[in-house]
Amino acid sequence: MVEAPEKPATADAVYPIADVQSRLREGIREAAEEGEDLRGEWEPLLDSLRMVSVLVSLEDLFDFPLPPEKLVRRGGYTSEDDAFEHMSGQLRRLWDDNYRSGGRS
Repeated sequence: MVEAPEKPATADAVYPIADVQSRLREGIREAAEEGEDLRGEWEPLLDSLRMVSVLVSLEDLFDFPLPPEKLVRRGGYTSEDDAFEHMSGQLRRLWDDNYRSGGRS
């Protein structure tokens, strides 16, 4: 039976903040540009489905799943800054929770 690799201790796990922020900003910017042409007046600039696609660009930075229901606000976001602030905070909390608990969330 093959054992799962051990997770690094909290002190060894360094949150890749620069990469996360860079990719998140770029993904949000691209999603907003696409959304401007495709959305109706009543729809948010960045709908939750579009934001799930942004998460895909971040997956390789994490060694645990990125559950959209924990990271993306239902109903989406009205601005790029709103999306960035919310999602970057949620990503950091998920990272901290994952390493603080010593297990996958």
